[in-house]
Amino acid sequence: LATFFAVAAIYASIRWYRTGDARVFVAGALAWGLGIATHPIVALLFPALAVLLLARLRSVTVRAFALALIAFFFGIAWYAYLPARSAAVTAARLDPTRSLGVPPGRPFWDNDHPASRQGFVKEVVGTEFSAGGAFADMLSPQTYAARFPYYWLLLIMEITPVGVLLSFGGLYVLAKRDRLVAIALFFAWTFPTAFAFAYAIEADKQRYYLIGFSVLSALAAYGASAIVRALPSLHRGILAVMAAVTIGLLVMNHTIFEQRESRGAQAVITTAIKNTPRNALLI
Repeated sequence: LATFFAVAAIYASIRWYRTGDARVFVAGALAWGLGIATHPIVALLFPALAVLLLARLRSVTVRAFALALIAFFFGIAWYAYLPARSAAVTAARLDPTRSLGVPPGRPFWDNDHPASRQGFVKEVVGTEFSAGGAFADMLSPQTYAARFPYYWLLLIMEITPVGVLLSFGGLYVLAKRDRLVAIALFFAWTFPTAFAFAYAIEADKQRYYLIGFSVLSALAAYGASAIVRALPSLHRGILAVMAAVTIGLLVMNHTIFEQRESRGAQAVITTAIKNTPRNALLI
């Protein structure tokens, strides 16, 4: 969901940059706010969005800017659910771990207890996972030396060697035709990816690469279209290659779609219930 809102914000910013449509400008601000409310990594699109905003800032009316701010804050205002729900859980005594005599804030009923100011900041900013330290590591060359080889292999697995070539070819052609859009997309790829490199504590950091993969996929499509524009005779061939890559990826990753039918956790649940006394807390 965070990736969806991120891509929507990127799309809207480019469309507004090229058309000046105020409605798209407001929609993009809403998408960015909702994305940040879904996961803070979407906030790292700021450099990319700022490039396009500053380029056309003089064309933005006061009304459009005000509506965009309202839309943006409406999006991130959904964070208010966290303290509201935390307070409700506490008031209704829904957190069974409190019966153990521990203070509020334990997983999973009231994680970090965001009803308190300190707990809210801890939950949203990720201070308990040293998320702030990742920004310092983003400036360290050792971070990229250690993480880039694995990322490169993962990138090839995700969008195939053909997709990688088309992505960087598309970025090159776009830079020659519209430098600011190319810079914006480059930032949209690199900043979230660099944070994933530096955020070593994350066990499933591959999901942090999704925004960057989405940007590179769009650039691959642009690269393919650039080839067709330069060599119209290759139109059908390019379509065939892109279709083959798409079908190949779907076939190779068919297990993803089968996960909803998985009953692998049922054995664990059954065993836990069988060996756990009634009314116990299993942590």
